[in-house]
Amino acid sequence: RRRPTRSRLRMGRTSFAQAHNVSGAQVAPDVVGRWSLSVPAATDATSRSIAHGEAWLDRYGVLTRGSVVSEDVLGGFALAYKVLSGFEESGKAMRGYVIEGLGAAQFSTPAVIDRLRGVDDSPDVTGWPSGTREPQTYVLAATDPANPYGAALSWPPTDAGDSGARPTRAAGALVVLMDGLPVAHLTRGGKTLTTFFNALPEGIERTEVLAAVLAGLNELVAAGRLSKLVIEKANGRPIFESKLGGELRELGAALTPKGVRITGSAHAASSGRAGQHGHSGEAARSAEPYRPARRGGRRAVEAMEELSFDDLDSEASEALGDPSAPDTPGSPGGFRPRRRRR
Repeated sequence: RRRPTRSRLRMGRTSFAQAHNVSGAQVAPDVVGRWSLSVPAATDATSRSIAHGEAWLDRYGVLTRGSVVSEDVLGGFALAYKVLSGFEESGKAMRGYVIEGLGAAQFSTPAVIDRLRGVDDSPDVTGWPSGTREPQTYVLAATDPANPYGAALSWPPTDAGDSGARPTRAAGALVVLMDGLPVAHLTRGGKTLTTFFNALPEGIERTEVLAAVLAGLNELVAAGRLSKLVIEKANGRPIFESKLGGELRELGAALTPKGVRITGSAHAASSGRAGQHGHSGEAARSAEPYRPARRGGRRAVEAMEELSFDDLDSEASEALGDPSAPDTPGSPGGFRPRRRRR
């Protein structure tokens, strides 16, 4: 039997080396001896319905018809209503008109209803609903249960009116929420941006909201949780024909021939944070001018600015004589003459 070569032994390509590697593989200590069979799914329809009802109450807080329909379960809201009515009879849940405009078939737990009474809003409040001056910004998947719009709540009117496409809870789409209100929607891939600025309460600055949206997207891209985006359309129009294109550029977004590019740069994120804390994007840029990071030397623009075709060095002046004389022989434009090899 032929003996394997030394290179194959070092690379572990022999059967003995492979068996040794498998037996000596490192295993995390927290999973050794802790494996067990998973709990089998219940086959009883009653048990499954009860489990669904408890999960929905815990997931949504206030369960409405739209929330159940978005779950796309067997039986729909008719079957869920029977289960939730049984919860009401046993004291697990309460039914009432909790949220205006969503019908009377609303179910929630007593603890959630008590918390909602503590944050009850009055109709004469301006600004953000919670009264804060620095609202939190959340970028969620449109299909996330934490996004009630398109399911329990309808989408507010968009800035595009009837000309633009309506936002949907499609896979891959993103929605930006500020203090619980939707401010922007991005389709899958980020090519189409839809805003809801006109539906926001009075007393909210448009620049502040747009800066927060840009900062939230840049944070996700910089963290590696989202790929770089190129917004090509905004509110049903090309981004370069829309007002949003210039505003995003002023806040630090990059421009490409296709549209506005969200790259996760530090400048755009800093401009967005400045807008969130009450400073305009222009003030942030005046305090710290925009200078893109260098990745391999000078930029082409800087190199072209440093070029001068009018000044000659001493060596070229001696070879050509007075450069100011119009009849001086040599190359035009002040280029250094090429020396001949001897």
